[in-house]
Formats: sequence, structure tokens, C-alpha cells
Amino acid sequence: MNKSVTYQSFAPKMNDGQIVMDIASALLCEECKDDFLGEILQKLSVKNTTLYIPATPSVLGTGDVASNFRYKHDMTINNRVVERWLLVFEAYHTNVNPVVVTSVGRDARYMTFKLLEDGYVNVVNNRNENSILEDETKIFNNFVKSFGITPENMIKIRESCKGARYNTYMADMIGFVNILNYNYNPEMFQRYDLEAQMITPESKFYRKEVEGEYMLQPVVKNGKEWVPKEGFNYLYFRKQDKVGPKHKNTFMMLDERYMSQVYSKLFEMLTPEDNVTKSKVRGFLKSIMSYERLSDYWYNDIDDPFTIFMIQNCYKYCKLDDLDRSILESFEIQTRQWLDEM
Repeated sequence: MNKSVTYQSFAPKMNDGQIVMDIASALLCEECKDDFLGEILQKLSVKNTTLYIPATPSVLGTGDVASNFRYKHDMTINNRVVERWLLVFEAYHTNVNPVVVTSVGRDARYMTFKLLEDGYVNVVNNRNENSILEDETKIFNNFVKSFGITPENMIKIRESCKGARYNTYMADMIGFVNILNYNYNPEMFQRYDLEAQMITPESKFYRKEVEGEYMLQPVVKNGKEWVPKEGFNYLYFRKQDKVGPKHKNTFMMLDERYMSQVYSKLFEMLTPEDNVTKSKVRGFLKSIMSYERLSDYWYNDIDDPFTIFMIQNCYKYCKLDDLDRSILESFEIQTRQWLDEM
């Protein structure tokens, strides 16, 4: 499948409403056909824009940062990605809306989608010795089949996950579910005031007890050592009570106790039958001005494209009005390209 970093506006309408800005990729301007950053920064300053990021903020001393906050393959590109994120948080600093973090930590993602050599997918429970979840596995494979995606297609698609040994958490599908959760069930989220900070290889501590020591140090976590890469800058976040810092924002983060509900809604969106969750997706996309999304399609994972298929699935098996059909068409334009490639 053809890799691409793409900035798109789905479900665009003329009426007033929320602009949903979902930055679901590292800010890889070099890989995108268009210079999207200027448009994103402009829209972030608009009062009815809400920024959503499927990337969990990390504090200094916890090791590597979320994949959307870095680019591990090239130092120059990585450092530009970090600088662009600082521009994003600076532009959004004056917005009264919070940054909504739609991702969860790896330990909370207790389902893994294993892409098999025969083109089928097993959904397994990481908390129970990787036991296969029969119902979820059946739902997902039937969902894939319903779009005319064959096992032969999936054998090709799975190569996008080769670097992860053909496993995926479907993090961006979780992310879209949490966009819904924030709008329908905001009580599931907790508030944090955080400031983004760029830590360079030259950054040193100023506190008396560690004065002069470099901030970037190896970290051992779960028995594995993470070592910062030479010359790479890193984006970390620190708690900030002061009003002044230009990279400070309010962050809303999911209470991970609700993960079972997140997975339940995710698989409701994948079923053929219409249900309350699917109805809420359609209602939400009708209520907003546009769903702006930066995606890295087929880049090291398949979660971005299958998120678009998942949203499209919410418009099957039910009656649609003219606005529903217009919104559906905005997603079908993209998915038809992939189906043609397959």
C-alpha cells in the first residue's frame, strides 16, 4: 500500500460548530504533498477549534516519548517534528478549549490485533497469556470482509506492521472512540495543566542537587534500558501552575479505568448491526463544522486507514438523510482509493 502523510477535512459543512483537529501523526511536513502546518496553526487559534492528539505526554525521566512526538529514523526530521509540536502548543495556548489526549498508555491497551500470515486477524487479550478473544476476532474479520478486503489483500496490508512483528494496538481507532467519549462522556477524563518542553542533548539541570547533569539520561523500564539517541531532541511535558508559559495548555486525559468501555464501543462500531454507538458517531459528525485529520496512512501501522473504515461502517445498515450521505461520501472518497490499490 502507498504510504502517505495526509491532511484532510472530513464532513465539511457551512454551519457553525466545532472544528475537530485530530493530529494523528507526527508532524512530518517533508512527507506530505501540501504544506499543512500553516493551516493547522491558523485553525488552532480559532475559538471553536478543539485539539485532539492520540499521543500520551511523557515526563522527563520516563524514557522514550510517544511515536507521534518523534521520528526515530532521522535526527534532522525528528528535531523539526519536535519544533513543530512546540508551535502547535504555542498557537493553541490562547484557546480556551483543552488539548484532549485520546490515546492511553501501552499498559492500558490490553487488546492486540495480530495480523496472521494467512490474511486473517486474531484479537488477543494481553492480560490472559495472549488468549484469543473469539467474539472480537469474529467481529473484526467480518468487518474487514464487509469492505471487500480479501485475505490476499490483508497479506499485503500486514507488511505495514512488519516493524512491530505484524502486531498493532489499533491506537487510532481507540483515539476516535475517545473523541466521542470526550464529547458525550467528559466525566471519563481528568484534567492536567502541562507545559511542553524541548529537551536537547545539551540541556542540563539547574536544581542544586543535580546541577550541571545532563537531562537526557538512560532509563530502565520493565527491565529494558532506553538510551537517548545522539543528537536527537525530545518533547517532554511538565506540570505547570503558572499562567505565563507560552507552551502551557490544559490537557484532558482518559481515566484508564474506562478502557473496557472504550473497547466495547470500538467493537460496536465494527459490527454490521446499527446500535447506539454508531448513532452517536453520525450525530457527532452532523453537529460539528468539520473533522480535520492529519494521518500517516500505512506508515508503520494500519490503524489510521482502518479508523476511516470504522467510521464509514457507522453509515452502513441504517437509513441516511442527505447530510449523512454527504458526510459518508467524504470518507468514501478516501477509502475508494485504497480499495482500488488493493
